[in-house]
Amino acid sequence: MLIREITELRRELKGIRINALGLESALGLHRKSNKLSTAEVIQKLSDSTKNAQLSRELNEAKKVVDIQKQEILKLRNEVCELKKAILNMPTGTANSTLPPLKTNA
Repeated sequence: MLIREITELRRELKGIRINALGLESALGLHRKSNKLSTAEVIQKLSDSTKNAQLSRELNEAKKVVDIQKQEILKLRNEVCELKKAILNMPTGTANSTLPPLKTNA
């Protein structure tokens, strides 16, 4: 059983290495004439379609979070105003009793 798990992990590792080599060759990292700086490699990675899509999704998520934060602040202000209004109510109305219930008998 342990040997089977080790074999599966080796296969997975091999697949990951193949994917990494494919990405590196697509970026041109293995060419002798191509000496890219780290910033250039990062720029190439950020220009890829998957990373661009992730970046757009991240920006959209940030916008949603900002909108939610603004809504939370607005609601907090409303709650504070309502609390102040309740505290400023005349004491006679706050302590008065309700009229008896009328039943249809």
